[in-house]
Amino acid sequence: MRRGVTMIELTITVLILAISAAAVIPNWLTFQEKVTATSAAMALSSDIRALRTYAIRASTNLTIEPILNSSILNIQPPAPEVMGDALGNMDFSNAYAGSTFSQASFGGDVNFVINMHGDFVSATDGARLQDATVQVQVGQQSASVNLLMEILVETDAYDTTPSTSSGSSSYVNPSTDDLAPSTL
Repeated sequence: MRRGVTMIELTITVLILAISAAAVIPNWLTFQEKVTATSAAMALSSDIRALRTYAIRASTNLTIEPILNSSILNIQPPAPEVMGDALGNMDFSNAYAGSTFSQASFGGDVNFVINMHGDFVSATDGARLQDATVQVQVGQQSASVNLLMEILVETDAYDTTPSTSSGSSSYVNPSTDDLAPSTL
């Protein structure tokens, strides 16, 4: 009696492994895109919170604009001591390859202002924003973050039902916060 594996057994095993790999690899790539989009959206939210703190401490207004179909967040006046370059541009593609800002909604404007009190206001009329949402796209996957509430909504090309998860409970909602610069 011979010990070992026959050529047919080996072929069947390799075939099963190849079929399994063919099923797993696309799902893995989709998962990586979703994780990158979610991470970029949460990083954007964190960066906006840092800019809000800077605006309060420096008693200044900052105009924020995600440049659509790119990975550039423009900050005016530039705040290179906090983030971005001397021109006020911060590139997310360095940390999140393939990420772009695919949609942005700031009460109908393409940009918004964080005023010296930390309020998110319209760049057009100065009214407090009720909506400040940015969508980050990576491949077929996207993640949207509401900057006012820090709620992340993930969507993908295969599932049109968004799943929602709340961010940190220690986050101060700028739409209800009335902090003066001296309280920090």
